[in-house]
Amino acid sequence: MAITFPLILFLYQLISPLPSILSLSKDGERDRVRGKELGSILFNPYNIGYILITLFYLYLRFFLFHNPVEENISAWSFSERLMTIPYLILKYLLLLIAHVSLSADYVITPINSVISLKFIIPVIVIMFIIMLPLIFNLQSSIFNRQSAFGILFLLLTLLPVYNVIPIANPFAERYLYLPSVGFVIIIFSIIQSVNIKQEGKKFYIPISMIIIISIYSLAVVNRNVIWRDELSLWSDVVSKSPDKASGHNNLGNDYRNQGQLDEAIKEYLIAIRIKPDFAGAYNNLGVAYAKQGRLSEAIQEYQASLRINPNDAGVHNNLGVAYDMQGRINEAIDEYQVAIRINPDYVEAYYNLGNAYVKQGRIDEARKEFETVLRLKPDDFDSHTNLGSIYISQGRQVIQLPI
Repeated sequence: MAITFPLILFLYQLISPLPSILSLSKDGERDRVRGKELGSILFNPYNIGYILITLFYLYLRFFLFHNPVEENISAWSFSERLMTIPYLILKYLLLLIAHVSLSADYVITPINSVISLKFIIPVIVIMFIIMLPLIFNLQSSIFNRQSAFGILFLLLTLLPVYNVIPIANPFAERYLYLPSVGFVIIIFSIIQSVNIKQEGKKFYIPISMIIIISIYSLAVVNRNVIWRDELSLWSDVVSKSPDKASGHNNLGNDYRNQGQLDEAIKEYLIAIRIKPDFAGAYNNLGVAYAKQGRLSEAIQEYQASLRINPNDAGVHNNLGVAYDMQGRINEAIDEYQVAIRINPDYVEAYYNLGNAYVKQGRIDEARKEFETVLRLKPDDFDSHTNLGSIYISQGRQVIQLPI
């Protein structure tokens, strides 16, 4: 969101001189002053610096390093992303106004038609909001300026998450941290306008604020109860978004971590049924099967995951471990080596490869793998122990290495 800072800076500088400009009587003089103000803003050296830094960041982010999620999500078409923007904005507004049905993970379906009510209604609401300064108080330039700034602040700071450039999660509550400042500005502009009109009834404002703050505070307390642990959180997500594969997958992970493997397997299977190309869910299902000793089924799930994403070093390592446990050492070694090629700093794969070499009596090769582990992770206790045993078996003096 901070990437929008230059836009917010320009917005503030454009809006702040409006009262003095509007006070001018002649249209020609007003236009001349407005043009002069705009020129001074655009060619301000500080503003130019902000622009250059922003452009440099965008170059690094999307051209040099590429969009990190562009190949990892089920991409919407460009037209779908554009048509969904008004719907996303309306959902964010509703979330700011009424904190109900909150979720750590939302299901967002792309809109693919301009005649859809999910497109038309948000567009009408957004147009109404943009017209708020004129609707509420045409004569108050202060109100117009404040509310216009708040509305544009809200819309501009949401710009990075409109999903024009694909993002992994097109809707999340955390995206509102900065835009909510614009919402607060809008609300207090309205309160200020009402307060000006009702001089004799100012007590309505503090009472209303106390009620609003109390309601929101209770909502926060209730939400904190749901966030008390992972099981509570992802159970809530699944109950509110039963068609969200990632929610079922994360709930399965929590069940697995608690040793409830049967429940975990059920959740992974649901995630796979919802999203058949969910490589992570296949891998997690394989891990759960392996913990139950169902190695053949685990291997099938790891292989299914690798058919979807063959460059996942962790899954290759898991598949190697399953082969290893079945006594298929050569196949295990092949998988460990693939994992290391994908991720040359993968400590666990080096360690597993060293153990596999030991089982085949290839002691020198095992020693090299354990030494590599210790270069990457000098405090690895098991590798020190294994390496010490190898040195003893080779008749070499064991020297305690610094940990």
